Amino acid sequence: MASDVAAKTGGQLRFQTVASDERRSSSWTVFANSGTSDVYIAARPIAGQIKVSLHESGQWRHAFLNDAGAAGFLEPGADRAFDKFAPSGEQMAPGWTLGYTIVMPESELQTYPAEKKKITLLPAAGPDHGVAVMVLLAEASAPPVKWNAALTEVGRIRLANGGQVLLLSQSVPVPETWIPAMEQARAEAKQQAEDREVDLAETLPVVALLMAGEDGSRLTIEVSAWPFGSGSA
Repeated sequence: MASDVAAKTGGQLRFQTVASDERRSSSWTVFANSGTSDVYIAARPIAGQIKVSLHESGQWRHAFLNDAGAAGFLEPGADRAFDKFAPSGEQMAPGWTLGYTIVMPESELQTYPAEKKKITLLPAAGPDHGVAVMVLLAEASAPPVKWNAALTEVGRIRLANGGQVLLLSQSVPVPETWIPAMEQARAEAKQQAEDREVDLAETLPVVALLMAGEDGSRLTIEVSAWPFGSGSA
């Protein structure tokens, strides 16, 4: 194990992308409890409704936290875990598995107020690019790795099983093939807000666009549905 991992187990890492003009992404949190090695991921706007769970058992999922949060999105009685997936068989390095990826495109940043809690601020990637944060999981026996210089370490969490969570960020281009899906997600969010009579002025306008990789891995792209603080869709 790397020597710079904290001795205590569990904890949380919070991060956010910020541009030079102070536009920001949503704040994201990756956290683990001290007594288990399950890892959770959530974005602030939907943290009370949806989270990503990377269970040590290998049962990974996106799920609504309760039936109230799922109302209007899922049929009554439907499984609140609306997306189930498993760890990719490929390792990024011996003992290191990519658990999840979050991409925050520069085009989607908003005029959110600055966070008051401790948070790691990541410089925006520039036009037609985004900041990608990769959530890596290491086994207890995984040797330290010298990662590519293009990757920036965001932080680490030691897990109860002796493993660790490592967050690495890098700038990535936003492929043109993503644009139609982003626009569709934006349109669907506006329609759902209208259907549910959501007060947009009281809602942080973020959509987490979920994509699946060829290897079964998951990637979320943060999409802005409407200007922050607007009163209508």
